[in-house]
Order: sequence, then structure tokens, then C-alpha cells
Amino acid sequence: KFNQKKAAELLGLTYHQLRALLKKHQI
Repeated sequence: KFNQKKAAELLGLTYHQLRALLKKHQI
């Protein structure tokens, strides 16, 4: 079964990593 909360947490982590990468590369 699809766990929405877990997916949201996963998306949050991915989003955080993406922002960190963008900040690191100054894009």
C-alpha cells in the first residue's frame, strides 16, 4: 500500500538535497 506520509518525507528529503546542490553550484 502506498504510504503518503512516507512519500512526503521522502520528497522533503529529496527537495532539501536538491536545494543544497543548487546552492552549492550557485545555479
